[in-house]
Amino acid sequence: MSQRPDSSSENSPAALALRSVSRTVEGAAPTRTEIALWPSPCSNRYRKISRTRRMLTLSADIYTPKVPGRYPAIVQFAAYSRELHTAGIPTGSNEIGSPPVFTNHGYGQVVVMRRGMGRSGGEGRVFLNDQDVDDHAACIAWAAAQPWCDGRVVLFGTSYYGMTQPLVAVRRPPALKAFFCNEICTDYFRHLTQFGGVPGLSFFNLWMGANFTEAMFRLRVPPVLRALLSHVTNSGLKRVWQPQLMKRTDGLFRAFMRQTPVRAVREWYVNWLIDGKTRAASSIPPGPSGRLGEIDIPFVVAQNLGYFNLHQFGCYDLFENAGTAPGRKWMILAPAHYELPVYAWQLEAIAFFDHVLHGVENGYREQPAVRYWLDGADRYAGAADFPVPRSRPLRLHPASAGSAAQTHRLQPAVPEAETPSWVAVPPGAILVGGFDDVANQLLTFEMAVDRPLHLAGPVSLSLRLSSNDIDTQVVARLSRVAADGSVTPEEAR
Repeated sequence: MSQRPDSSSENSPAALALRSVSRTVEGAAPTRTEIALWPSPCSNRYRKISRTRRMLTLSADIYTPKVPGRYPAIVQFAAYSRELHTAGIPTGSNEIGSPPVFTNHGYGQVVVMRRGMGRSGGEGRVFLNDQDVDDHAACIAWAAAQPWCDGRVVLFGTSYYGMTQPLVAVRRPPALKAFFCNEICTDYFRHLTQFGGVPGLSFFNLWMGANFTEAMFRLRVPPVLRALLSHVTNSGLKRVWQPQLMKRTDGLFRAFMRQTPVRAVREWYVNWLIDGKTRAASSIPPGPSGRLGEIDIPFVVAQNLGYFNLHQFGCYDLFENAGTAPGRKWMILAPAHYELPVYAWQLEAIAFFDHVLHGVENGYREQPAVRYWLDGADRYAGAADFPVPRSRPLRLHPASAGSAAQTHRLQPAVPEAETPSWVAVPPGAILVGGFDDVANQLLTFEMAVDRPLHLAGPVSLSLRLSSNDIDTQVVARLSRVAADGSVTPEEAR
């Protein structure tokens, strides 16, 4: 954790992106303000992307501006069925953005399903494998060669659609000119399957149950039906059904977790949870970490500051280790909210693409290399690098205040040797009522802040502990407590 004087500039991604909206592409049709409604001023059609080497056919949705012309292409590649991405069911699952927003600004959009999924041919291997990267690179070349494309390709997307971007950028496809990724991993073993040495059980259950069942592989939704669903789900009725849906989110998640993924996915699941405890034994590919220096094109990487146990460290890895020259790469550390759909980042991405591809002087060149959210001040600050230059390390030591149930202290001075203890109960364990009254499961330490303090930088924790069992686990959370007692993030309560 570092502290620094509050002398940095403010740069809101939303405000920045809006500066580029005034740029109009000649011949582009106007866009509806209800950006979730499809189709709108773009044409949508299925296309088959054929790989001639083995006659493999991949399926893609293609959105182009209604006015004929040649435009840059935004290629998006992931393992998911795209059948409901643009139908608004639910809107929170959308990781590709709203096609009319891109087409209105003079970009075509190509959303590809990897081999073996849905309408795409072939048989899929484990996620994020080299075969998929080959296909992704082929899709980039295919898009660049289309009559509606000017030969230039960029990438955009969140999560899986973001993780595939540096993976293919390492290959340096000739047509690829820039990418904008959000919520990524770069070391798949360390960031995805064994975060902190702990398999992501809850995430795997939800992710695989929601996306990789037999029903999802077979799903086919015609474009006309997608458009109808989108208009219904995003009509005035949304004010009625969305609050009811949000009340049932936990139940929906539990229902997804009870689903049965296809056999191959279940086999990968078993490997990641049980057998693949080392890199050599894990079936997950390594990811682009270690090869990021081979990336030399401009990019933006965005990450919310609250998502630690999957998407977080890939952002820093990419920004720090990519071979892209300073002044051609940007990192945005956003508020601690995982925002879907990714509409909020589309305008930011368009501003970036406009600057890189068209030379538009929209202010992007002047943006600091790093923008990070200042929690408490509720604004963005800018820095030339990360960790923030001129920052000073802040070292704090946990000090006991007595019994384990009390609130303890975080202090600069090294405390006397003390041994507070807690009971590490496995998550989900069923206990008798009143257990917490006699056995403390949580140790809380706090530092009172009596002067302005600007914290920006990585946080590390070193603990010495002993356990009366053969193994244990430690989960540490850093939170901000306001004067009125409210806690940020709220989940820390």
